[in-house]
Amino acid sequence: MNIQIDKQEVLRYLGHSGQKIEPEMAGLVDECIQRTLDCIQPRWVYRRFPLQREGDKLRLGDSQVRLRGEDIVRHLKMSRECVLMAVTIGSDIEKEIRRSEYTQLSRSLILDSCATTAVEAVCDAVEEEIRVAAAREGNAITWRYSPGYGDFGIDIQKTFLRLLEAEKKIGLCASNSSILIPRKSVTAVIGILPPGAYADGKRGCEACANRERCVYRKNGGTCGSI
Repeated sequence: MNIQIDKQEVLRYLGHSGQKIEPEMAGLVDECIQRTLDCIQPRWVYRRFPLQREGDKLRLGDSQVRLRGEDIVRHLKMSRECVLMAVTIGSDIEKEIRRSEYTQLSRSLILDSCATTAVEAVCDAVEEEIRVAAAREGNAITWRYSPGYGDFGIDIQKTFLRLLEAEKKIGLCASNSSILIPRKSVTAVIGILPPGAYADGKRGCEACANRERCVYRKNGGTCGSI
């Protein structure tokens, strides 16, 4: 997978909104982008499940795993199947970020934004792979929806990872407080839409019930900024 890190996205995560960037800072951003590309090890896994509807909950196939929350049920309302996906860019970039915290804080912050941009780029590529596979069957997909969006609780992380065998396959696990390890990682659900069905045009922050109260938006980011 050939991952590119969009400099404008890095600046957006840093809170940039069109201000003039001094040459020294622009050079540091470029250096951090390259360093991030040198450090990351993109890995991903995904798996497709039929969906069973049980009142206000969704069950994954014949398992006992249920997706709870009005927002995820609404997101998958037109889907008879879904894909669980997990993505990580490894722990080496986190070590680089931590090292920079002690020597050059601004570099650490830029590296963190680069890493966030990188993991989102990997997610975009995986989502596209899933979309192409669905299109071959005449289906479409929803956009990806992660635990932590709206009322879709992050306490499902360990279950997600177990179903995907993520620790064995890509080295991704979760702490007792449901924080993904390595930290620059993402889990998400994508709905498979049957022929004739269309995804809601809203995605990300626009579709989130927690939009107005979100601490990430107040700081100029999104809850994709893991």
